[in-house]
Amino acid sequence: MIECSTRLLPRQFVRIEIPQEKVDGMASVRRCDSKGLKFRVGLEFINAREARPKVSRWT
Repeated sequence: MIECSTRLLPRQFVRIEIPQEKVDGMASVRRCDSKGLKFRVGLEFINAREARPKVSRWT
């Protein structure tokens, strides 16, 4: 999951680019839940250069 300041719609396509993690590609929004003033977004990568980006656990 990532955090975003904008609500995204399920099945919306987004481009993800995280140079420090070597992630670059397209993803489909699977869920978007509000948390305070931000949104937590669950993504399914469609085509990305890095198949398994590092993900830190939410606490």
